[in-house]
Amino acid sequence: MNLNVDDLIKLVKQLSDRESAEKMVDLLKDKDVHLVDGSPTHEVVGDLLPTLRARAKNALRTGKIIYGLEESIRKIDKLDFPEVVLGYGFISSTGAGKMYISVDNTQVFGVTIVDR
Repeated sequence: MNLNVDDLIKLVKQLSDRESAEKMVDLLKDKDVHLVDGSPTHEVVGDLLPTLRARAKNALRTGKIIYGLEESIRKIDKLDFPEVVLGYGFISSTGAGKMYISVDNTQVFGVTIVDR
């Protein structure tokens, strides 16, 4: 089941990182925002974590700010290897982001946002 923008905004409010939550809400409310590929991806935790850690390392090296990345890594790292999370990717004229949500669409594990 795909979630609508209002559902995603409600989930974002679960995040403890207020700055990242606000950035994601701003992105979701952008009139130009659209879901990448039209539906969420299914990400296996064991495959996703190395990718997120590599992004963190590259961001540190280049000085690029990726809002929410550290919190996303911390939360997803607590999940079991075979568990699957949904990745809702968004892009707009002002930024790009991804939300990582439980398969039952009840819990957000993190967001990553990059300003354009």
